[in-house]
Amino acid sequence: MKYFIRIALLSLVTIPLFIYLGFWQLGRAEEKKNILNNYNILKKSVPVAIHSVNQITSLANYQPVSLSGKFDNKRFYLLDNQIINGHTGYDVIMPFYLNSGDIVLINRGWVPQGITRTKLPVIDPITEQVNLQGKLYQPSNHFVLKEDILTNSIWPQVIQRLNLKQLYSTLSSPNILNKVIVLSANSTYTFTHHLKPVNILPEKHTAYAVQWFALACLVLMMAIVTGFYAYRHKHNPMLTSK
Repeated sequence: MKYFIRIALLSLVTIPLFIYLGFWQLGRAEEKKNILNNYNILKKSVPVAIHSVNQITSLANYQPVSLSGKFDNKRFYLLDNQIINGHTGYDVIMPFYLNSGDIVLINRGWVPQGITRTKLPVIDPITEQVNLQGKLYQPSNHFVLKEDILTNSIWPQVIQRLNLKQLYSTLSSPNILNKVIVLSANSTYTFTHHLKPVNILPEKHTAYAVQWFALACLVLMMAIVTGFYAYRHKHNPMLTSK
């Protein structure tokens, strides 16, 4: 009977938890489906010509855009811990001056890490005015153990996440945007393009949900079987004497 009580208490805790986690994974799957649907719809749309940062605030995530201006070759960021095919590197995030003078941040893609972490990659300057195409991207604010400490005197600066408010403030930009522009894969100025709308596909979230529901069923079956045997032993003392 004591064993049954332990199983029952365990079931009361774990079954609701497993069911909650299962439905949470189903919700994540639906969320990822919506993101992918919007991404696939928007990638077929005509790029919106950007002349000022005010246009960007009203545009959707992954909206194709085109813009003209010049890169800031002296001040740029290297987004750390970007891994492609098992190789560690950086995403190159560069300020870009529109013809209006407004600043936007451009993700030029991935470059490999040097032989040591103290040897940062060399980015060749682009001095001429250029025309670019890309997609708007709003980064997620993932939890980090330590915030980046940025300065306006040492460049390039290695960062751990895209805290856009902090980056624009360091650049002394009067406008702070919640999106960067990821250059198109076929752009002359793109290094290695690796933009993915989602890191985990909806099908994987659904598979995780099935696993959680299966665990809930397993615990429930354990509780039922244990309860059945406890009931038999309680009402048939001959079983306990054998």
